[in-house]
Amino acid sequence: MKKITLFLLGIVLLLNSAKAHQADISSITLVQHNEQWTMQLNAAAAAFQYVVKQQFGENAYTTAEEFNQLLVNHLRKSIDLRVDGKQVEVGHGFVQLAHATSVIFELHSIPVSIQEISIQNQAFKNIHQSRSLFSISKEGLEKKAFVLHKENNYRLDLALQDNAIVENTQKATQSWLMLPSLALLVGFTVYFLWRGAYKRKGLTVTHPS
Repeated sequence: MKKITLFLLGIVLLLNSAKAHQADISSITLVQHNEQWTMQLNAAAAAFQYVVKQQFGENAYTTAEEFNQLLVNHLRKSIDLRVDGKQVEVGHGFVQLAHATSVIFELHSIPVSIQEISIQNQAFKNIHQSRSLFSISKEGLEKKAFVLHKENNYRLDLALQDNAIVENTQKATQSWLMLPSLALLVGFTVYFLWRGAYKRKGLTVTHPS
């Protein structure tokens, strides 16, 4: 287990060093310092510039300050973070511009004891093969990274168990189980609407015996 964890950490470090040059790689880290939480996003400057232009247009800003504000607004709207089922308030954000750019947000209303974390980040979904490493930096918690990508709709459902963070397979299973029920509900709705339309026209609906 320890070898696997070290291997994953090696991948994280490798990707973090590469993301300064690759627009399709980014990272999100939730950091607890004392009782305060922050969320830090790291990506290539080109990735942030691309999403701002895609969202607001080529001539949406003329100064660095205007760019920063547009970027912060876009990221705040694109990220959905929930702890134990409750949406986390994403507060003040600021940008550290460099070749690899960081955006840091203050987080509010995170409880002392955390059982589940869900995060979805669609800020970079229009970048080809976009993927983002997600991790949590908290004293006593095992360091582990997970990947948000197109195949999981840039969403992760995680659970904290003792000092480890794992994928919340129960929630993922529940979401898959809902799909047949939803399809059945839609089918019944279409059927009854169709049947009602025929009755209003004075027609009868026959069923095979």
